[in-house]
Amino acid sequence: MFVIPDLRRRILFTIGVLIVVRMGAHIPIPGV
Repeated sequence: MFVIPDLRRRILFTIGVLIVVRMGAHIPIPGV
């Protein structure tokens, strides 16, 4: 499905960042 490994890695990284941001919005971070 993904021919270019770099493109696949970039997509997975973007999804990972979105998940972290979504979780971070619900979890209060001390010092921020």
